[in-house]
Amino acid sequence: MLTLAILGFLHDEPLHGYELKSRITGLTGHVRPVSDGALYPAITRLEKAGLLVRRSEPGSGAVPRQVLELTAEGRAELARRLADPDQVEISDQIRPLSGRRRGRVLRRRQADVLRHRHGVH
Repeated sequence: MLTLAILGFLHDEPLHGYELKSRITGLTGHVRPVSDGALYPAITRLEKAGLLVRRSEPGSGAVPRQVLELTAEGRAELARRLADPDQVEISDQIRPLSGRRRGRVLRRRQADVLRHRHGVH
């Protein structure tokens, strides 16, 4: 689910790591906070796979911020995962979604990707 969340949030706009972590925490809540020890290795794996890139931007202090941005391959991978998700990506692993509910969630996610792909927000 972490990979899907990273791809999904970066699909909307480039983000720096702290903002990405904040958005994922907002999605998962404080019951399942995402740790730096999980997030940053996942980002590194996605970068090595060519699904996202990092670029430096001036920060508020002397240290530049690392901004993360999806590549075309990353956008294609997000679309693939939404079209053919793993069970873990459509369930909270505590209460698996029923077939009908799972279908509604997937259709909504696919519609979101298509709207963003065509510039409709």
